[in-house]
Amino acid sequence: MKLILKILFFTIVTNLSYSQETVCDCVEIGIQTFKMIESGTSEEETQKIFEKKNNKCMEIKNKLGNDFEKKMTSCANFKDLIKITTGLIGDSEVNPEVCECVDFSIKTMELMKKGVTEKELEKKYKSKRDICEKLNSDLGAENFGMQMMNCENFSQLMELMLSEQDN
Repeated sequence: MKLILKILFFTIVTNLSYSQETVCDCVEIGIQTFKMIESGTSEEETQKIFEKKNNKCMEIKNKLGNDFEKKMTSCANFKDLIKITTGLIGDSEVNPEVCECVDFSIKTMELMKKGVTEKELEKKYKSKRDICEKLNSDLGAENFGMQMMNCENFSQLMELMLSEQDN
């Protein structure tokens, strides 16, 4: 009897955990979908394969609204989704200068949320902004963006940027 209860409990827990996809599971489904299409599977076949999971993700997205995209940025696999959907391939090394620009962007966005004006930021941080703009120009926007994804605080920057879009 105890064995049957253990098996029943295991089955229920397994089914519950399987049916409760999270936002990060949805990010992984997106990655797998793009990979299958890139490897030659038709879009129709791919949609059939992931139909139930995609429907569950749509339910989660509808429930969370704009918070869905914000929560995506905190997923460990979010960078992989961006890379595969934008065609950026491979990992580049962490560039400390680019990461300083990511941190600088976070700092200025947070200051603006607290009411600091663009004019005040321009006055105080012009040289740092100029350094980041030059680095972006020197590396090229695509390469700069790819290197940003390797920075520790990239997800935080994305979350702030998505929050700005809501306002």
